[in-house]
Amino acid sequence: MLNQDQKQQIISMPRIGNIAPEFKAVTTQGEINFPADYKGK
Repeated sequence: MLNQDQKQQIISMPRIGNIAPEFKAVTTQGEINFPADYKGK
């Protein structure tokens, strides 16, 4: 059985319709900042 601290550490897979999290990533095409780089596109 999981205690309260362990329950808070579980991360579920995103589901269709969920809002995507903000993130920054370095790619072979340069750095991207999602969603700021794609806002309005």
